[in-house]
Amino acid sequence: MDTYMPYLATILSVAALLMNLATFIRQGRWKESDEAKRLIDRVNDHEKRLTAGDEKFKNLATKSDVAKLEGEINGLESTFNATIKPVADAVDRIESYFLQKGIQ
Repeated sequence: MDTYMPYLATILSVAALLMNLATFIRQGRWKESDEAKRLIDRVNDHEKRLTAGDEKFKNLATKSDVAKLEGEINGLESTFNATIKPVADAVDRIESYFLQKGIQ
């Protein structure tokens, strides 16, 4: 049995080589087929769509941008409230004065 092992290994190696060669040739023919061309066109169309989508999303705000804007808005809101409160108090005093005098 040991005497046939090198021959068996050689036969199996040649068979594997022939299978690989046949697969390579078949794969080369498939690339030229209409089905392959349609598939490649579909992949290219999807790639174009993905690229267009990436361009649309490129300029969108990130979470950090939104958080930064929220902080700025909260700061402006507190400044606005601090500025408006004295004005609102003054309007309330004037309104109560006119109501006490009976002027409408």
